[in-house]
Amino acid sequence: MTKFSGLSKSNFAIAGAILLSALIPATLAFGYGGGSPITVTTTPNIDGTVTGTISTPTNATESTPAGDVDLSMPADLAVTGPAGWTGEVDPPTFTTTSVTPSVGSESVSNVDSVDVGFGDTLLTFDQGVRLDFAGRAGTSIGYDHGPGTFTEITNVCASDSQAVGDALPAGGDCAISVGSDLIVWTKHFSEFTSFVATPTATVSSSGGGGGGNGPISGSLGLQAVALPNNGQNTGSLGSTGQVLGASAYNFATNFGVGASGEDVTQLQTVLIADGYLDISAPTGYFGALTKAAVVKFQAAESISPTSGYVGPLTRAVLNQGVTPTTQQENASVLQSLESELQGLLKQIAALGGTTSTSTQ
Repeated sequence: MTKFSGLSKSNFAIAGAILLSALIPATLAFGYGGGSPITVTTTPNIDGTVTGTISTPTNATESTPAGDVDLSMPADLAVTGPAGWTGEVDPPTFTTTSVTPSVGSESVSNVDSVDVGFGDTLLTFDQGVRLDFAGRAGTSIGYDHGPGTFTEITNVCASDSQAVGDALPAGGDCAISVGSDLIVWTKHFSEFTSFVATPTATVSSSGGGGGGNGPISGSLGLQAVALPNNGQNTGSLGSTGQVLGASAYNFATNFGVGASGEDVTQLQTVLIADGYLDISAPTGYFGALTKAAVVKFQAAESISPTSGYVGPLTRAVLNQGVTPTTQQENASVLQSLESELQGLLKQIAALGGTTSTSTQ
């Protein structure tokens, strides 16, 4: 039987506990309202900021109405804050946000926020810190440091790994959906808010005098022209997209994060071909990667806002290369003839008085 010189049973037990605590990451679990903060000793920097180090890996979990939020901080994490920061680092704490996410013309719902760090004080790190928002894959997320400072996170992580988090620039962040969870890698602490964005743009038109068409309001005005089927029509515009011509695809409905099906598959095919979406093959599901690729596409095509949602303006650009069907060609010819007829009627009226003409 091995003996440990100079250690009583009680001393040996204490020594073992100290050794285990140094090897096992600290795990903190909190309900609504958070829990006890971590406090580090800070030292001043030349630029007036102060820095402290969290020496052991630390995990913390907070429950929110939308699901748990798990925080993972690596060992030897250097935390920097402004002069006057006390060295206190608060774990994730559920809060009612005072900053409404702003994403252009879209409305937001399912807003859920957690405070991490030290209130509105900006804290930054030298390594990546991971936040896991359970059950929120495909949703949007952003952060703020007080009123009027909301910033949506649009950078998509290359993968869910410590190496990717560490490679972020100072104060940087990125997000990625993994399974059913939304993962954020960050080098700063803030109030983080997850939400669902829904477009609010409407399509409408107002009539002018004499039954004519007035200016169109909204993002895009569309009119349907019905023509008899002469047996040669090869396609039509329906409630969902349809393949038109030899290989082109017509995007006929709006869609965004959470959508799936042929519209998403064809969209991903375009985004992959144009270099905006870095995946090997279409998946048919509209998640965070596809949204980020749509944002890049919209920016390149000068579509505003760059919301990542495929609405009328984005569909119009996507459909520019669509091969028209016979029905579409007929509609175009009809509109051209009507325009010419109106011009002739105006000329006749100018020459000999008003002439009434009816067409069947």
